[in-house]
Amino acid sequence: MIIIKFLLLLCLIFLQSGISFYLSYQIFGLLLLGMLISMSGLKLKVTISSILSFFLFVFFVIYTAVYAPSVLTARSNNYFLTTMALIVYSVSIFSLTFIHLERPVKVLILFRSLSSSLIWALFALLVISESGVLPFLNRETFVFQNVGLISNWTTAEDLATHLKFNALETVPVDLFYGEASYLALVVMLCIGCLIVSSIVLERYQHQTIQKTHGNFTAKAMHFSPYIGIFILIYITSLSSILFAMVTFYFLLTTRFNWKKNKFATVVGVTFGGLVFAAFSYEYLMYRVTMENSLSLVQRFGFLFQMTWPDFLIGVKEASILPSTGIHNGVIYTIAISGIGGCFYIGYLLRYTHRLGIALGLGLYPILLVLAVFMQNGGIFSPSKVFLMALVILPLAASRDLIESRRRVMNSGVVV
Repeated sequence: MIIIKFLLLLCLIFLQSGISFYLSYQIFGLLLLGMLISMSGLKLKVTISSILSFFLFVFFVIYTAVYAPSVLTARSNNYFLTTMALIVYSVSIFSLTFIHLERPVKVLILFRSLSSSLIWALFALLVISESGVLPFLNRETFVFQNVGLISNWTTAEDLATHLKFNALETVPVDLFYGEASYLALVVMLCIGCLIVSSIVLERYQHQTIQKTHGNFTAKAMHFSPYIGIFILIYITSLSSILFAMVTFYFLLTTRFNWKKNKFATVVGVTFGGLVFAAFSYEYLMYRVTMENSLSLVQRFGFLFQMTWPDFLIGVKEASILPSTGIHNGVIYTIAISGIGGCFYIGYLLRYTHRLGIALGLGLYPILLVLAVFMQNGGIFSPSKVFLMALVILPLAASRDLIESRRRVMNSGVVV
């Protein structure tokens, strides 16, 4: 498990890197996840509603591929392979909801340790790159290094021109992810994974962090969520600021009882508000109110151009698509599959919501899933399957652990 954790950590840090699309860390990470799941006693349980939802989605995807193939992708002329790859990756995400584990405790312990380690690793990389200790590791070198990312379509010449004519513009913090919002998404998912795993292990397994880790590691794991929130605020992108606000709120509601710890809650909210006002308020208001905000237009603009037939059968007129593509996975899923896409997303949200309610997390898991979908339009890709697993697998393992404890209690066996 230690080796698998270390390799998964590397895959998450260099998630967007690789020799090619299929010789990359994201593919290696998926293979490791498959190995982890099989070692944990995999069982698949499929429901009729899940089958109907997925086949409705696939039906309309094939319909779009036949009548408007360029809607699926503007970067490939081999629409058959594109359609098959899209279906495979959509199956991979959907099948995460079928997974039941016989040994969920090991999975939860691994994900808790993995998410904490990744937060600290990203924090260390951030400190090194921002301090200038290593001349070859700073924001500018990361920008040009990211040209080689498997999902990057920008050339070094384009970046050089952009930096030359925008000298006053701050180079974003993105490390090895190519986008500041992508880095923010990974950090947010790590915090969510850590929250879910820690809550369930301590509540139902009666294991504190100190019992399964050393004293130093336990303290580092305890402070990991707060380090993650600091990273989100420091990134200062529209996505990272919103992620920080959402994460901070749900961290308060899970770590503290709102009614019994009013003082701690008030202090926490006040501190968070001051930090937000000092570092991010002006930037957030600028990004939300500016007339041509790329973040908002790219993520939500096309939604208002879709007509009611588009929501039923999908978009069939490629000419109305944005020139920059659809930068929102929710809208993209509906655009290629219409009502089938609505059922696909609806089933995933219903699944995560039910597990979140059982753990006392409310809407938090839903927000994590939506964050993965809305980071960009490329939701059906190996990297997004990997990131979705950070949300769904800890929830599935938590459910299996709770169910196993209930069976033991009902059988009257003393453990």
